[in-house]
Formats: sequence, C-alpha cells, structure tokens
Amino acid sequence: MSDPHRVDFLQQKYDIPTEREVRAKVSRTGRLLMSVCTVLALVGIFFSYHIAQITHGDEKDIGSLSLFSTFSSSFARLITSGDKSLGGEESDRVNILLMGVGGYGHDGAQLADTMIFGSYQPSTNALGLLSIPRDLYVHIPGRGSSKINAANAYGEEAGEGKGLDLASQVVTNILDQPVDYVVRVDFSGFATLIDQLGGVDICVDQTFTDNQYPEYEGSPTYIVLTFTEGCQHMNGDTALQYARSRHGDGGEGTDFARAARQQKILLAVKDRALSAGVLLNPAKLTRILNTISSHIATNLSFWEIIKLAKYAPNITTEHINMKVLDTAPNGPLYSTTILPGPGYIVLPRHDDWSDLKAIAKNIFTLGEAPTATPTVATTPTAPSINVEIQNGTTMSGLAFVTAQRLEGSNVNVVKIGNAVTKDFTRTTIYDMTSGRKAVELSALKEFLGADIVMANAGWVYADNVVPTSLAATTPLSLSTTENIDFLIIVGEDASSLVLR
Repeated sequence: MSDPHRVDFLQQKYDIPTEREVRAKVSRTGRLLMSVCTVLALVGIFFSYHIAQITHGDEKDIGSLSLFSTFSSSFARLITSGDKSLGGEESDRVNILLMGVGGYGHDGAQLADTMIFGSYQPSTNALGLLSIPRDLYVHIPGRGSSKINAANAYGEEAGEGKGLDLASQVVTNILDQPVDYVVRVDFSGFATLIDQLGGVDICVDQTFTDNQYPEYEGSPTYIVLTFTEGCQHMNGDTALQYARSRHGDGGEGTDFARAARQQKILLAVKDRALSAGVLLNPAKLTRILNTISSHIATNLSFWEIIKLAKYAPNITTEHINMKVLDTAPNGPLYSTTILPGPGYIVLPRHDDWSDLKAIAKNIFTLGEAPTATPTVATTPTAPSINVEIQNGTTMSGLAFVTAQRLEGSNVNVVKIGNAVTKDFTRTTIYDMTSGRKAVELSALKEFLGADIVMANAGWVYADNVVPTSLAATTPLSLSTTENIDFLIIVGEDASSLVLR
C-alpha cells in the first residue's frame, strides 16, 4: 500500500515525536467498553440515521426521518436489497476493527486503549475476535515507531476521521488482513448504556479480588472489589468495574486478562441488544440512541449497518472464537523495556509478524492457530540496500525496533538476530561492499549515529566516507546470511532511536 507520508531516510530523517508528546494517562473508563461497539456495529445503530456523522453515500436523503419511520421504511427496504455486498462479503470474510478511546474530557482522548480485530464469515456465521494489546510496538506510516494505541491519535492530528484510516492501515500491515470497516467509540456513556439495556449476563471464570480500584475517577483512595466465579447479572456500574479492574489477583491484573473480560462484555451486550425485550421497546431504543449518538465514529454507511444487523442474530456461542494476543510462554508476543524511550513495550516473538498473520488468517478455527515459520525477508523497494541487523546488547527487541525505524525506506532488512557478543555500547556498521555503496553507507551512518568498520580496500574506494576503524579484509564471519551490503550490530546507544 503506497503511503504519501513515507520518507526515504536517505533523503530526510524521520521527525518522530516522543511517546510523551502523544501519550497521556488515559482514563480508566476507557479500557472497557468495546461493548458499545457491538451495539453499534451489529445492531444498535440501525435505530436511526439521526447519527448523521456515521453515514455517507446514497442514504443521505434519510437524514430528517424520525427513529421509527426510519426503522419501518428504510430497514425493510435496505435489508432486502440483494444487489449490495458488504466489504469482504464476496470473499466470505468481513473484517471490522473496533476501537475504544477515552474521548472528550480525558487525557489522551484519542489513544485507542482497546483494539479488537473482528472477522465475520457469512457462509458459516462464524465470528472471530482478536484483542490487540495497546503496548504493541509497531511502525506507524509517516510517524515512525510507536505503541499501536497512538495510531488513531496521530491520524486525528492530521484531520478529523483520519485516525480511523491510519489505525486500519497499521492493523492491516501487522495482520496481513484488510480492514473493511472501523468503529471507534468513546466510553463516557458505558454504564448508562448497560443500564438502559437492562443489564448484562456475565459468567465470571474465576473468583478474584482487586484491592486497588479507585473510589472515583482520579481518586487517591481505593475500594475493594470482589467478583465471584459463576454466572451473574451485572448492572452498568458493576459491568464497568468488571471491565476496568486492573489489579486483580489470580492473574486477573494483566492487560491480557482485562482484554478477555472486555470480549465477554462485548458479546453480552450483543446478546442483550438483540433480545426482543430491547429491540421492541421504543422507550429503551430512544434512550439508547440518545446515549450513543455522540460517542461513535465509523466508516460504515447506513445500509451496511442494517445488513450487519441482519446477520447478528445468526451468530451463536458455538460459532465464536475469541483470542487475546499475549506474552504467555507459548504466545506470539514478548515484552521488554527500552529506556530511554517508550519504556514497557510488546513485540512479536520471532521479531516479525508471521505468527500474528497466521493467527489472524485462521481466526475462525477453534483452538490455537498454527504457528508460521518466521520470515526474514521483506520485499525491497528498488533501488535498495540489503542489511542484516544483529542485537549486540542484552536489551531484548532492540534489533527489531531498529529494523522498524528503517522500515519505509529503501533498506531491505533480510535478517534480524543476535550478535555473538552482547557488549556493544556503540552501534557499528560493517561494510560488505568494499566501499561501492558509499552514499548509502554515509546515510546509514548519519541516521544511526553509528561507527563504521571497513576493509582497507573499501576505504580507498570510498574516499568520502571516513571509517571508525579498518580491517585487513571484510569481516564476513560476523554475518549469518549471504549477499548483504551492510551488517548492522546495534549497541546500547541504539535505544535513543525511539526518541527520534
């Protein structure tokens, strides 16, 4: 996918703001509530075209209709039109990205603290839900490397609604799946929405206690929450607490456990919204509409919402496969800390996206998706230089982060791995070309702030590059792959790259 913001670093360095400039502490209210997405994406927002912001195309003539005239006339007309297909429907897979943000009045209002990639298969009524951790460290086109939750915020800086596009592009790149639709929700109406639905039924997997739940938003004092194993009916406040809890014992205090609880709530809201007691109650529909109309942004048109709503009742529990991308020992991710820089981050275990792509591809398969064989090569952009990157430090993930910083340029990273020794304080570039690509070498040196090791013959050939040290011959033994132009061994100083 072409990117008008992509800048070849050989011509111009990236201008990357620090994580602090993008990320402020997101209100805890924000984590939760992908449940609103279900109401909107699967059924709720067909209630009325009154939510004018989320419609486009050939349905704009409906804008002045009331809730129930819209329901009675447009619903019947649109739902039976067989000449229109949803995005992805012809290939039997409709992909929707659900995002939850803090919204107006919260610090970091547009940081997507909840991201769920959903796929629906019309032929089987199968639904796959894949929770993406907010700390996943990715390449964001035009902005360099950052945590994935910043993609929406970066896009919104460029213009209203552009966060949907940028977040979709990032998710497409790491999962190798097109994103047909995006639904972004802010969470201020969550508890009220649940109450208006009459509450939700949630089955708690295990008993857990959270001793550090804030008494109120920003409160310095805490209350003690306990959720008991078993199925129970929750009102809005209780469901909010269940989804927000982040310090529970028994393994319930992680972001990954919280993501699993969010998936439970999402499905519970779907079930409640589709029940006859809600859909056929005008008073409830009106209250729900008033609650959600100002809290949603999406690229779904009205007829697409209606068609999704038609499919929703066919999705049953046995057809749903849910997965949280996590850092478990056999999981596809691992965590590390890079300082100075973004601090705690999550990276793909094989330092590429192959496992995540395999999981997304097989999301409809119950159980664990097969693990892919790691890929080490990318498609180069001609003309290009081929490099191998090795981590010469004890800081996990630094080689992968460096590779991401080079992504989008004409550098083809053919392999990422570890150096034989872990004592490199300075990033070092070994020239394998004998000085024949001096211009590119000079640009790499400047971008990485690296030392250069060249063979004697290379220095003579490339008289405009001054090496840090010379070797009698090219140090081929340090490389683990053939036909590369440069071997880059990243040192401890490479951590500063994430700040640029």
